[in-house]
Amino acid sequence: MRKVYLTHTDIIHLTNELIRECIKDNFYPNVVVAPVRGGLVPGNYVSQYFDVPLIALNNDYNQNDLPGENNILVIDDINDTGATFNKLENDFVATFVPQTRKYGVLLDNQASNFTTDYCGKIINKAEDNC
Repeated sequence: MRKVYLTHTDIIHLTNELIRECIKDNFYPNVVVAPVRGGLVPGNYVSQYFDVPLIALNNDYNQNDLPGENNILVIDDINDTGATFNKLENDFVATFVPQTRKYGVLLDNQASNFTTDYCGKIINKAEDNC
């Protein structure tokens, strides 16, 4: 299985597609949450576009990291197996009572066991050899 490396241009294009999907869905987040590493770059672009705070999460996150009720958009670079989003949902995001929480990703693997709300591109790692 080969890795796919995204260029800066790819990241901008996929992030813009994700933003377009949010707008088309009439979803305007009050806060963007992104796991460190892969989620930080697209999370930063999305938070700047919507002019809302970005909360970067590492493994040491706690309940004080998120403000009260909000429209939360959780962003990552890839939804590969769903493990990161499942962990965030079960251990962190679900402990709050946001008005709405949605998940966005640049690359969404069809075989993932987590369903995202927005994506820049859908891939099938088993068939696309990536």
